[in-house]
Amino acid sequence: MRIKSGVFYWLSVASGAVGMLYALGFAGSIEALGVISDTDFIIAMVLLLLALFFAQLGDHAAEREKQHIGLAVTEDREENARRGA
Repeated sequence: MRIKSGVFYWLSVASGAVGMLYALGFAGSIEALGVISDTDFIIAMVLLLLALFFAQLGDHAAEREKQHIGLAVTEDREENARRGA
């Protein structure tokens, strides 16, 4: 069983949203405290990079789904040709 492209796109959106919210939170703490926390910055960057990674996985899964659908249509056409339909 393969994961469909929609799942990867939703993971990308969720990861990107959490990463942006986390980045906004640490930006607010920079303004209030004047200190940049390395941990907060790294977590926000990792979440945003995960969003890009999931988006690429979604694109690859969509291509795989298109190829799979194309193969199924081709097999149906060959089966109909053999039957004479």
